[in-house]
Amino acid sequence: MRKLAIHNENIRIRNPSPPIPVFLNRSDIDMEREVIIVTPHSHTQNSNYIPTTSPSAYHRTISRRSSNTPHGQYSSSAQTRRSKSIPELDFQWPTKKKVVLPGDIILGGLMMVHERQDDMDCGPVMPQGGVQALEVMLYTLDFINDQMDSFMKGVKVGAHILDDCDKDTYGLEQAVHFIKGSISNIDDGEYSCSDGSSPEVKNKVISGVVGAASSVTSIQVANLLRLFKIPQVSFFSTSPELSNKQRFEYFTRTIPSDHHQVKAMVAIITELGWSYISIIYEESNYGIKAFEELEALMSVYNICIAVKEKLVKDSGVAGDDAYNHIVDKLMH
Repeated sequence: MRKLAIHNENIRIRNPSPPIPVFLNRSDIDMEREVIIVTPHSHTQNSNYIPTTSPSAYHRTISRRSSNTPHGQYSSSAQTRRSKSIPELDFQWPTKKKVVLPGDIILGGLMMVHERQDDMDCGPVMPQGGVQALEVMLYTLDFINDQMDSFMKGVKVGAHILDDCDKDTYGLEQAVHFIKGSISNIDDGEYSCSDGSSPEVKNKVISGVVGAASSVTSIQVANLLRLFKIPQVSFFSTSPELSNKQRFEYFTRTIPSDHHQVKAMVAIITELGWSYISIIYEESNYGIKAFEELEALMSVYNICIAVKEKLVKDSGVAGDDAYNHIVDKLMH
């Protein structure tokens, strides 16, 4: 079971109970200064680790604990925010998150562990789409390293995994960390130490990046990584725009393009014998590109669009009025 060590004084963890891992929800913690969470990605037991929290009925105070672990580290720098879900609670919510696993070959990772939020960098934790994707990457690295001796003895694959909080701008900001090692190596030959040796490069070169999940974030990040020839593999970005190899020559994905999804949708519509449909799509690169593909293909099959409406990507920003407006148009 993955466990966490939390390094801080005066952290009250609300509602502890065992199960799910890794990141704490903003509504679960009341903190006064920086938090560092150590996340060993193997099943090592250690008395310094405590389970992650989830809702239950009591409070518990955690004292400062040691951060020394070979398995990796999740760190957060804090910003002061007030919780909307608990109005009476003031706390500092961590917004810069990472998992660092040492190794000879370092892979970057960009996951949407937290949801987007309009008034701060990150919102609540996404247990299914976010934490599970992170755990899959860590599990895969464990598996690879367990098998490594059979074909590359003595070599270990590490990771530098960041949270994009489902925001393309914040994801691009986080991705800058992936190029620091490449930039350091460019200038390395221009400097030398007093004893004639080369300076120590603190930022390791990232060999490749896994992510992002969102198409809009992947497009932003791919434009940056291509400048440093860093390969990028997404597991969830489906925008047809990413199929353009002239723009995204270092990008690939393990999921089909929306072009195939659109063909399946049109096949269903024709099978049902519909001639008029209404379409609601999100106002993002992902939604707009998919809608354009769908609209173009439907014209080939003489399928008409009765209503077409965009909904802003962040449902919290949209509010009830946006939904009511769309419902009214559909009803009339």
